[in-house]
Amino acid sequence: MDYGEILSSGKKIKKIRKELGLKQHEITGGEVTRNLISIIENDKAALTEKVAKVIADNINMACNERNIDYHVSARYLLESEEYQAERVVDILRERQLRYPVFLDLEYSNQRRLGQKMIERLAEEFRRIVVDAGYRFGIYCNLDWYNNVISEELKKYDFWIARYPSDDNGTLMERYRPDAGIGWQYTSKGRVPGITGNVDRDVFYKDYSAEEPSDKEKLNKIPKFVGKVIATVLNVRTGAGTEYPNLREYPILEQGNLIDVCDTRKAADGTTWYYIRIAGRYFGFVAARYIERQ
Repeated sequence: MDYGEILSSGKKIKKIRKELGLKQHEITGGEVTRNLISIIENDKAALTEKVAKVIADNINMACNERNIDYHVSARYLLESEEYQAERVVDILRERQLRYPVFLDLEYSNQRRLGQKMIERLAEEFRRIVVDAGYRFGIYCNLDWYNNVISEELKKYDFWIARYPSDDNGTLMERYRPDAGIGWQYTSKGRVPGITGNVDRDVFYKDYSAEEPSDKEKLNKIPKFVGKVIATVLNVRTGAGTEYPNLREYPILEQGNLIDVCDTRKAADGTTWYYIRIAGRYFGFVAARYIERQ
């Protein structure tokens, strides 16, 4: 299931523009230069709030003039890759997944970021996914695996696409990749009940039989209700102060009530609670600041 690709602000603008058939000069509105648009799209300059608003307004105006049912906000254009990964986790929250959340790496715009930047973004995506209690993997084609993916990333599970130019929907054993835990062997498969072509895959790893990681074993069923006794309490993405604050609910205040679901030890030996906030947000807080009710 595709929950959206993770793109930089520049790549998002270029992708939207290409899909809508717009030229760079059509989204400048006479307020910014076409050259600036080009620099931003190639990730050589940061997108500012002012420029994002100009671009969004002109994309929406062009769509309205062409009767295209599409709208984009400046806020969406400004969203970082990390924020997009957290949105994916928010969409998945509380769903019990048998397979990992796979990061899709296959686009030319991503490739131009270079191996080191791709590695950094993939590791950040992995951190957010694993901290939320899900397994992580990477989906890419064989060319990407051989020529773009760093050796450091190859320690993770890979789902690799490889099929022939004369793809007819059948599995051709001679194209099976040597690497990976899954193989997408066709984009022209047929499945009863589905109209048109579909991708088809085989996997060699039984995730249902695999012992999950410590994060994946976290219990999400409340054990008791707790009350915050600190004036302000940070809610972290993991057990320990080295983890960042939870984006959706970064702090709790004195007197707030939460559901305590599980317990973990931090690297320094302190006890932390895995908690549920408002019935939907999960994070970690230091146990010493929670009073059982």
